[in-house]
Amino acid sequence: MKVPVTAAEMDHPIPLNPGVLTNGFLFTSGFGPQDPSTVSMPDGIREQTRATLANVKPVLADAGLGLSDVVKVASYLREIDRDFAACNEVYAGVMPDPVRRARLSGRI
Repeated sequence: MKVPVTAAEMDHPIPLNPGVLTNGFLFTSGFGPQDPSTVSMPDGIREQTRATLANVKPVLADAGLGLSDVVKVASYLREIDRDFAACNEVYAGVMPDPVRRARLSGRI
C-alpha cells in the first residue's frame, strides 16, 4: 500500500507528493533550497545546503521520521568542483552520524 506524505509547509503548485510511504520505506521527491512560502533561494552553497536539508524535515516528520532515519542522500551541485567541500561541511554538521548512510553527489 502506498501512502502519500504531505507536509503543509511543502505545498506545491504542481501535482506531486513530497513523499510516499510504502512497505516501511519513505521515498521523497527532490528538494531544493527554495523557501516553501516565498520561493526565494538563499545565496551561497552553505546556506542553500542548510535550507535544502531543512526542507526535508517536515516531510520526514509527517511520516514519523527524522534525519537520523535517512538511509540514502543524493545531492546534485551545479559547480561541484567549487562547492562540494562547503556542501559536505554543512551536511556533516546537520546530518546525525553522517557516515551511516549511502550518499551520491553529482554534477548537474
